[in-house]
Amino acid sequence: MHVPVPKRTGPPGHIRNYTFGDVLVRYRTMLGHAVLSPMGFDSFGLPAENAAIKGGEHPRVYTEARIAELKSSIIRLGAVYDWRREVEATTPSTCASTR
Repeated sequence: MHVPVPKRTGPPGHIRNYTFGDVLVRYRTMLGHAVLSPMGFDSFGLPAENAAIKGGEHPRVYTEARIAELKSSIIRLGAVYDWRREVEATTPSTCASTR
């Protein structure tokens, strides 16, 4: 599973890395393999919190906006991630299950 940390607007390295993963998933699928490719967002940690404070927003609001931007970029690229299995570390259900 791919788990970017959404700490700033449009990190080009994320898009590059997820393009490589997407190519691998497509290749394996063309070979007839059953490939599970979910996407998740790790939104806890000091870098994301500091970026939010620097931007003058609450960390949760800031993080959710960055997740939406990154997800939109990945979808526009046409990546084949399974968005039905998306995981966000900020949701209460994820927090409860990981503690």
